[in-house]
Amino acid sequence: MLERTLDNNERLAIYGSLLSERQRQVMIEYFWYDLSLNEIAEKMNISKQAVSDNIKRAELHLEEMENVLQLISKREHLREVVSKIFCQLDSLEKKLSPDDTIIVEKIKKSLKEVTL
Repeated sequence: MLERTLDNNERLAIYGSLLSERQRQVMIEYFWYDLSLNEIAEKMNISKQAVSDNIKRAELHLEEMENVLQLISKREHLREVVSKIFCQLDSLEKKLSPDDTIIVEKIKKSLKEVTL
């Protein structure tokens, strides 16, 4: 359940604006605010079954968007590559003169901006 919640939170943050307003709101209430189906149904004045159906459709839609666009996968890959580059820079930095380490620090600063 925790993995499902984390996956949906990440997908919702990235692709949520592409859902219908009702689907987006139901997902936010359920996954971000941890409300029960009954609480959401009461709050949104819809049936519990409608809440459940909206969650299922929204989850499927978010998963399909990630499968097609792969923004989360690409971001994770970018983070892994940047992490490897940081390790390589750390090793290189030990062998450089103090003047050259300034250049390495500038590179690291630029890499941090890319991965934000």
